[in-house]
Amino acid sequence: MAITTEFPISLRDPTLLDCRGLINGEWRHATNQKTFPVYEPATGSVLHQCADFEREEFLQAINAAYIGYKNFYNDTTAKDRAQLLRRWHDLIIENVEDCQL
Repeated sequence: MAITTEFPISLRDPTLLDCRGLINGEWRHATNQKTFPVYEPATGSVLHQCADFEREEFLQAINAAYIGYKNFYNDTTAKDRAQLLRRWHDLIIENVEDCQL
């Protein structure tokens, strides 16, 4: 079951907005299908609903991130990491209009 809500801002690339959680390289909705609101601080209006994970899913995400971090730094060179950071920079520049909301 997809969790949907209307985002109040029109994005040039709507795929940039994903309110699922990333656990072990997989974008997921909470198993319980619960969400929590994300507020726009200046107005207090709800921007979107994001996945509200249970403790077990949260711990899965923390463990997967820790293992991924260890593997990433053990398996990549400084040059590899620099190339990834450069690609991240390029993606931000390509989507700067959507990043400046």
